[in-house]
Amino acid sequence: MKKITFSILFFGLSLLGFSQISQNFGTTGVDNDAVVLTINSADITVNGADPITAISLATFTVHYNSATGGTTYCGDWYDFDLAVIGGASDGTTIPAGCDADFNGLDVTGFTTITLTSNDLDGYFDVIFFDIDLLVSFDASSPPSCDAMLSATENVTLEGDISWSEASGLIDGYDVAVGTASGLSDVYSETLGNVTTTNIGALLEGTTYYVTITPFNSVGASIDCAEQTFVTFVFPVNDDIAAAIAVTVDEGFCDGTNTNANNIQASGSAEAFGSCFQGTEALSDVWFTFTVPADVATVDVSTDFTGGTLLDTELAVYSGTPGSLVEIGCSQDDGATILSNGFAYNSLITDLAVIVGETYYVQVEGYTTQTGSFCLDISTNQVLNTINYESESAFTYYPNPVKNTLSLNAQNTIEQVAMYNMLGQEVLRTNPNAVDSDLDMSNLATGAYFVKVTIANVTETIRVIKQ
Repeated sequence: MKKITFSILFFGLSLLGFSQISQNFGTTGVDNDAVVLTINSADITVNGADPITAISLATFTVHYNSATGGTTYCGDWYDFDLAVIGGASDGTTIPAGCDADFNGLDVTGFTTITLTSNDLDGYFDVIFFDIDLLVSFDASSPPSCDAMLSATENVTLEGDISWSEASGLIDGYDVAVGTASGLSDVYSETLGNVTTTNIGALLEGTTYYVTITPFNSVGASIDCAEQTFVTFVFPVNDDIAAAIAVTVDEGFCDGTNTNANNIQASGSAEAFGSCFQGTEALSDVWFTFTVPADVATVDVSTDFTGGTLLDTELAVYSGTPGSLVEIGCSQDDGATILSNGFAYNSLITDLAVIVGETYYVQVEGYTTQTGSFCLDISTNQVLNTINYESESAFTYYPNPVKNTLSLNAQNTIEQVAMYNMLGQEVLRTNPNAVDSDLDMSNLATGAYFVKVTIANVTETIRVIKQ
């Protein structure tokens, strides 16, 4: 019988392992009234269901004015009273303490621990204070194999990876990374209880294979599944010379699809949108579109869900690289609510364009933001080619017009008068011909009304001058 009892006891001990983990408790407040941090024994959770063998006070820290503020004012502007009820230090009080005054106190078996602030300088000081409790216990099983990679797509090339904390009691992680399944040719290390590491410089557009195995004093998890991540590919259209052509009215952007990203894009010295934040482009990419026949104005938009870039900046230019002229710019003009709860994407509507012309589109993220997005160019208005079935029938083109507006009629054009939006006459001519070319090159950009008289009938049209 004794032999059996001993065997059972030995087996039980072999399944246990010593673990020691700190658990942090903190609070904040203004010290003109006492700020109190109360810790109850039931608040200790790092041991799970395993039996606690010891608890001691560890690092106590107080920050002034913010969670990362100065730590040198305790003892001058404020201090703290500690009181312990229950357990090894039952009835212990430490008045007017700071920092190391509390460290190392054995509070095993405590019921309640209270830290109360005292105001020493008579000022309203905002304080953030916290304390670590070092909990020792006998772990009964290894952790679970459920530490998951935080990022699996478009991972940066610097080699920083992170993962979620595994379930159970954890002392550390074995991390292996390889360029093929089952390999560890990139990285193989035993780490402490951390959830991030740097595995070294990575290659663009490459799949890496990762195995994360948590362990504790009982042992390591068994058969943890291999995971993968893929590094990003530099945007091919980072430079204007490699701008991606987008087809007008392609209709690809549907709130799910994306067709571009600016991840790891560099800044461009080519141009900088007048509505962009800051003084220079930091992560812009480039596109072009060519205006098809009969298109007068277009909408240029990144105002879609589905992407990870949630705050775009957008500019449209005429001209050629090295001599671009901005004709439209948008920041936060979108209307679509994104996953961040805001409508911060970009939208330019009714932008006047010329048939056959190629335009450049610059997209970047607000400040340093990067991610995927969808760019769409769609027709807003078509050219107005009017052909009235009467003696006064005529056609006109192009609209918008850059330099010359052409009129063609079945009968003699007797008179043409042009007015700006204020009603001021800016041009008048008497062609007395069936064709007439109006030189608008010296007129300001904007909308104009043109009155055309043929066979004593006057028709009014509206044109856009670029």
